[in-house]
Amino acid sequence: MLKILRSRKLKPLKSRKLKPLKSRKLKPERNQKRSPEKNLNKILSVFQMVGAGHLQIGIISKPHGISGALNLQVTPGMAERIMEDSPLFIEIDGQRIPFYIEEILLADNDHLIVKLEFIDAIESAGNYTGCKIYIESEDTVGVQVTDLEKLLGYTAVDETKNFRATVKDFFEQNQNRILVLDFDGKEIMVPVADEVLTLVDHTRKIIQLNLPEGLIALNE
Repeated sequence: MLKILRSRKLKPLKSRKLKPLKSRKLKPERNQKRSPEKNLNKILSVFQMVGAGHLQIGIISKPHGISGALNLQVTPGMAERIMEDSPLFIEIDGQRIPFYIEEILLADNDHLIVKLEFIDAIESAGNYTGCKIYIESEDTVGVQVTDLEKLLGYTAVDETKNFRATVKDFFEQNQNRILVLDFDGKEIMVPVADEVLTLVDHTRKIIQLNLPEGLIALNE
């Protein structure tokens, strides 16, 4: 029988029925030409490899209690994208292994406590500390961005990597839409896709990013 985690501060995460992303074409008004960048193909290659069907939402920070529950540190805004009847994927030795959720509790916007199947003791839970956590991309809410010109001047942040930049331009090449960010005077090219562009806040003019490992280095 599943043991229920009890904590007065924790609130249960409500499961939501997520709507599928509708595909739309980029408006043609600002389809300007741009010279190919020497690292663009490498950047797109890294993005496709990292984001292949999965979306990283955070990492396992430590065990919780003695029954095998895990503390997850997640990217702000990602907790609501988790579906309780879909697996979480733990990256182990380069492989993403699915684990179904037995119980999930929301502590705050970037902190979850989860009990996964087959992890039933603090000793086994400790083996996963520091592992990355993913969800299937089809279980996420797509960010519908049809007019990239509206994003010019927005602040782009990835809080897990202490990254903060400004959207300065965009272009399209080989059917790939690319945002150009100003990061401390350097141009950083970021693909426009659900796996990378996770949240757009038009009120605060902020874009939340989930940057693949190595993408920033390839822009240098």
